Amino acid sequence: MSIWKRLQSYVVDFEKSIDADFAQRNQTIIQEQQEKAELSLPQVDNSDNDKPEQEQKPSQPENNAENENVNVNDEAKAEELKAKIHEIEIELENQNKIFEERQKLKEEIGPNVDSLFLEFETRFNKINNQIQELNKIEDKFQAEINEYTKNTNDLQNAQTDYSTIQKELTNAQEIYQRIINDSKLLIDEDQQLTISIDRTNDQIKACKKKINDLKNEKIMIDKKIRDLSTQIDQEKEESLKFSTENSQAENNLQVVKEEQSKFLETVNQYRNKIADLKEKIKNADIENERALIEKRKMKVENMKNLTNSLIEKMENERIQISTQIKQFTNEQIQQEEKDETEIRDMRNMISDAEIEGRTLNQRFLDTKTSVPKLVEPIEMQIDSLKSIFSANESVEKTVLERLSGRLAEIEAKKESVENSTNSMRLELDKLNQEKSLLNMDSSFSTSQELSKSIEAVSNDIESIKSSNYDLSSQMHSIQAEIALTKSKLRQISGRSRNLESQYLSDIRNLEYQLEQFRKQEENASSPSLFAQWKKLAKKCGDMDNELELKHGVIQKKREIEIVFNQTLEIVAERQESLDIVKRTINREKDFFKQRVAELIDQ
Repeated sequence: MSIWKRLQSYVVDFEKSIDADFAQRNQTIIQEQQEKAELSLPQVDNSDNDKPEQEQKPSQPENNAENENVNVNDEAKAEELKAKIHEIEIELENQNKIFEERQKLKEEIGPNVDSLFLEFETRFNKINNQIQELNKIEDKFQAEINEYTKNTNDLQNAQTDYSTIQKELTNAQEIYQRIINDSKLLIDEDQQLTISIDRTNDQIKACKKKINDLKNEKIMIDKKIRDLSTQIDQEKEESLKFSTENSQAENNLQVVKEEQSKFLETVNQYRNKIADLKEKIKNADIENERALIEKRKMKVENMKNLTNSLIEKMENERIQISTQIKQFTNEQIQQEEKDETEIRDMRNMISDAEIEGRTLNQRFLDTKTSVPKLVEPIEMQIDSLKSIFSANESVEKTVLERLSGRLAEIEAKKESVENSTNSMRLELDKLNQEKSLLNMDSSFSTSQELSKSIEAVSNDIESIKSSNYDLSSQMHSIQAEIALTKSKLRQISGRSRNLESQYLSDIRNLEYQLEQFRKQEENASSPSLFAQWKKLAKKCGDMDNELELKHGVIQKKREIEIVFNQTLEIVAERQESLDIVKRTINREKDFFKQRVAELIDQ
């Protein structure tokens, strides 16, 4: 509930209480008049009865001598009573004159009182209308102030100033109500005076008491006048306070205006800074674009150089591999020729040994019969032949071992060739997938050539098997091993193909991850244009938000200035109304003092 609503309710309650007081006073006045009228009647009757008694006492004829002194005393008392009655008649005439004058005053004051009531009602209605308008304005501004209280401490200070002004307004209104109450009390006192004037017709004997009461009332009125003068002094002090506060408020407004000018200067500075930053951003964008173009050109040239160097390396490695393959094939051919010559020599040796064995057997048979002494050299020759046969067997074993060692060397060379091809494939896949496929085809061609050479060796071994019946079991085992090696080679080739496909996919993933990692490193080491643009855009957005907030604060301060000016206008109007009321009260007081002084003098 706002302050103005409370004020309005308080004024309504005050009016109701005043109406009730007037009704009660009218009832009490009527009752008092009736009671005093009833009391005055028997007094008049007693006075009428006393007079004939006093008059009858001297009129009674008494002839007794004892009652003469009593009659003399009665006559003296009657004369005294006559004098008193004459004095009372004079006083009654004076009071009638006073009553007539008071009626004239009442007639003169009556329309003024009505006009005062009318002025009071009209001003009171105006004040109520102003209070209602202020309530509406206050509701609007309180809603706006409640929305704007969260922004800045300046608004809180302004609200505190506004609350102090409201308190001062409430104090002024309370003072105004006090003055109204005093005016109503004075009006009530005027009514009481009129009632007392009406009572003078019925209460002649109580005139002196009433005069004393009037004197006492005069003393009270003087006290009230003093109190009112003190209140007026207080109001003057408060008006001085209001003036000082208004001057302070004007100073505060000047300070706020200076702050606004400073803020506008800062805003212009910020705008200039923003323009400079935008120009710098444009220049930085242009320079960054140039740098990027140069970097791209350098990267393209470097990539070209790298590709050319890698292609040259690959070609050199291919040449080396081809030369190694040629050397390997030549060595294989030479070894095959050596093996063939050795096999031929062995065959010739075996054939010669068989011939010599046959001849020796024949000689042995011949010599057994003829010459038993020749058996010993023949046996020696047989032993030598056996030793030669065992030597030939050892030679065959060594040949087989050489062949198996050569096969192992071939497999090792094949593995080395596969490793080299795999490394070459990895490098080629990084540069170009098509070249890697070509390298794969070349590697497969080399493996096929090796398989063909192995098949040729197996054919040679089969020919050796056909020539050497005794070594068939060993050759079968060798063929089985060769078949196992072939199957292993086929499995290895299939696995190598699968592994190559897996390696290719893994290498692609690794390349993608490396590119992302390089990009991240580049972004971390040197911020990109987009990141710089983001930062600058955030700064510009923050600056715009600050500018909007400052503009909002300025608008709110302007609205507060408007509200403050409106409150000052309202306070000025209230002060004018208070001055008018004070003037009217002072006029009535002066007029009342004059009339009371005239009545007292009379």
